[in-house]
Amino acid sequence: MRVHKYRKADGGNGYAQAHLEEGQWVDGKPPGAKIPFRLPELIAAPLTVPIYFVEGEKDVCSLVKLGLFATTMSSGAKAPWDPAATQWFKDRPIIILADADVPGRAHAQKVAAALYGTAASIRIIDLHPARDDGSDVSDWLVDAGDDRDHLEVLSAVDVPEWQPPAEETAAVETDEEEWPDPKPIPRGLLEVPAFDLNFLPDALKPWVGDVSDRLQCPPDYVAVAAVVALGSVIGRRIGIKPQTKTDWMEVPNIWGGFIGRPGMLKSPAMQEALKPLHRLEAEAAKQNEVALEAYAAGMSEYKLRQSVGIALKKKELKKAAGQKIDASIDIGEEPPQPKLVRFRTNDTSYEALGELLKDNPTGILVERDELISLLRHLDHEDQVNARGFFLSGASGQMSYSFDRIGRGHIHLEAVCFSVLGGTQPARISDYVRRANAGGAGGDGLIQRFSALVWPDAPTGWRNVDTYPDSTAREKVRLVFDRAADLDMGKALRLGASKDQFDTVPYLRFDEAAHNDFLGWRTDLETRLRSGELSAAVEKGTCRSTANWCPP
Repeated sequence: MRVHKYRKADGGNGYAQAHLEEGQWVDGKPPGAKIPFRLPELIAAPLTVPIYFVEGEKDVCSLVKLGLFATTMSSGAKAPWDPAATQWFKDRPIIILADADVPGRAHAQKVAAALYGTAASIRIIDLHPARDDGSDVSDWLVDAGDDRDHLEVLSAVDVPEWQPPAEETAAVETDEEEWPDPKPIPRGLLEVPAFDLNFLPDALKPWVGDVSDRLQCPPDYVAVAAVVALGSVIGRRIGIKPQTKTDWMEVPNIWGGFIGRPGMLKSPAMQEALKPLHRLEAEAAKQNEVALEAYAAGMSEYKLRQSVGIALKKKELKKAAGQKIDASIDIGEEPPQPKLVRFRTNDTSYEALGELLKDNPTGILVERDELISLLRHLDHEDQVNARGFFLSGASGQMSYSFDRIGRGHIHLEAVCFSVLGGTQPARISDYVRRANAGGAGGDGLIQRFSALVWPDAPTGWRNVDTYPDSTAREKVRLVFDRAADLDMGKALRLGASKDQFDTVPYLRFDEAAHNDFLGWRTDLETRLRSGELSAAVEKGTCRSTANWCPP
């Protein structure tokens, strides 16, 4: 295979070609047929990942900086297409970005026609449909600044596949009966069944219904936030062993989220559902203030006893006149510094999250108003350790040790935390598509969100201006208080058990619940082993009221 590259031209914004001759790079285009720019990267890209086709190398580099796979065959729109290059685009989805002038748009059509029938799909995006000044995608990225989601626009989700003009499509003669006209492929989302409040525990059901009715938002949002919040409070205070005899145990820390367009009241629903948790944290902060005052008084008394003890011991040593005496000073134990009980955090490094879990071993909630910002942060190469820490925290039972200069040794018996946040359809769709590129299903991070809902937008609205249901709200407050107050002794008195090697007390299903669980699990495991599901779904089945799964 011939090898060539492009280098930045001296004193300009263009790119000059160079090619390899006898082990040396030589300026100029390589002899013979052209090959696509960045061909090795193109070959290495999974077949399902879109390849972006532009006119020049500068535009390719602009897209590569966004993490996209891009290429070009020439630096000018008038250059002819080399048929030998078509082979490199076989069975790949192609997105062509047209420059904003007549030659640029003609070039996009020429490339589409050349690849039609070879590529898996072809889409053309005209980023400047109202302009005719030759603007390209690099100009568009500069103009867009930080006010547009580049990846969402460039994903071409709503752009139909390119088809050759009718006059260029040859009719195929056949003796067989003519095929019927093709039916349009549905582009809308499947209808999502309405959320049934009976899915919820009796103590939460009236309150969730009241909040969603007063906000006029889907009950899915309030329900998921409430269940995730309550699960984060319980955490490792108590677990459940689903089978009747084995040691398999789960703790109720849940990862959840909700998807909806702007204006669907995702954030207000989450804040209302998290009020019981926020109240617990406010109460813990007040109790910590009182404890700190008592600690300060205790430390003053301790230091006073220490000073008096040292003074008395000095006098004894003087009187002893060199004779050996007991030099120990009994001033009692130094009072321990109170630790602030935490129930949630918003934005923290994974090391700081480990510090929080050291003082709050039953678990906490990681609350993010915009969920995708967290997921994309964990995608960065320099966050590989943080991503591993999050993957460990989903089960709530994996131990973890930090050994760092400065921090020293920190051992966590178990990493246990819940994650909750909201996002928009375009953002999550793009993230899931990238996370599962190549059909491998990623590493399972997105699949850990077992309570992820995407309800249909409400079709109507009515003004609801009523007082909250105080009875329902008080019942929920008591549930959260009891969960936060649960300890080993109380769990055992409630009927939980604890085996020799268990660090968490546990319950088992009664017979009816176990039969329901076994039926659900049998169906799930059968589907997972059928070979009919994608790797993305096998890494974590969708357990939401939404009718969607990672592609």
